Amino acid sequence: MTQRRILYAMTLTGCLVFYWAYREWLSAFLLTLILALPLFSLVISLPAMITNRLALRYPQHTTVGAVAAVSWSPVCRLPEPRIRGKLVCREGFSGKKHRLASGDKLPTGHCGMLELLPGRLWVCDYLELFRFPLRKTGTVRIPVRPQPVRPASEPDLSRFYSGALVAKQGGGFAENHELRLYRPGDSLRQIHWKLSAKTGKLILREPMVIKDNCALLTLELTGKPDQLDEKLGRLLWMSSYLLEKEIPHGICCQTGEGMKHFQVSAEPQIWEAVDALLACQKFQGGETVFPRALWRYHIGGDGHEA
Repeated sequence: MTQRRILYAMTLTGCLVFYWAYREWLSAFLLTLILALPLFSLVISLPAMITNRLALRYPQHTTVGAVAAVSWSPVCRLPEPRIRGKLVCREGFSGKKHRLASGDKLPTGHCGMLELLPGRLWVCDYLELFRFPLRKTGTVRIPVRPQPVRPASEPDLSRFYSGALVAKQGGGFAENHELRLYRPGDSLRQIHWKLSAKTGKLILREPMVIKDNCALLTLELTGKPDQLDEKLGRLLWMSSYLLEKEIPHGICCQTGEGMKHFQVSAEPQIWEAVDALLACQKFQGGETVFPRALWRYHIGGDGHEA
């Protein structure tokens, strides 16, 4: 816009010099035309400037290190006016701010919740000599999700299985089962006929299911950006690992806004929990008391606590 104004000022100065030196109808006509041009541009641009809307394009979520950009354009039935300016992008955990023009890449170096804040955007006339502030957009949040980080050693689930399985009510199919002697009233469908033939006794295959609220993942939302990337990456991997083992579990995280609790029994709930934690403030320190569970894996150390 500054270049357009400088160009217009130079053109107007040339016309004034031409009019002062020539003083004929042509010089007067050119001077009048140049003087009226900005007003004419403003008049024909006003309908489009008033009725246009801003179309903001951004990803719903992205991943650490991924290439993602934000852009915007006017939406108008008339010839579209030019939009100038930048939006402010704030990183969630660090609070760093970036000014982004349309088409610029989002800062995805670390996980966190990016916030696109209302910035100074201007809508210009067709000659880009005048500008008016555009209606501010609301705050937009874009989660930058972590990459899964596998722990150094696979967690030991033997103690968990030894105390977390209970008989399935009503029988039926289950991934885990235990063998026991047949009792009157048991379903004949659950009898293990091959083993019963070998032992000479009726052996029943009893389906077992995992009790609720037995497994718990815990962590504190503290550390430098690299440490937070690793913690949340390990949380993502561990939660997916437990679901692969068909183990519903809880997530308990100490944040700057207090203790956050989540229950996970399906993959979408993992992302809901991770996105919610990305929007939290970091924990500033202090004593943390996590709920007790039959099996607990604390993310922050290399081992687990049961």
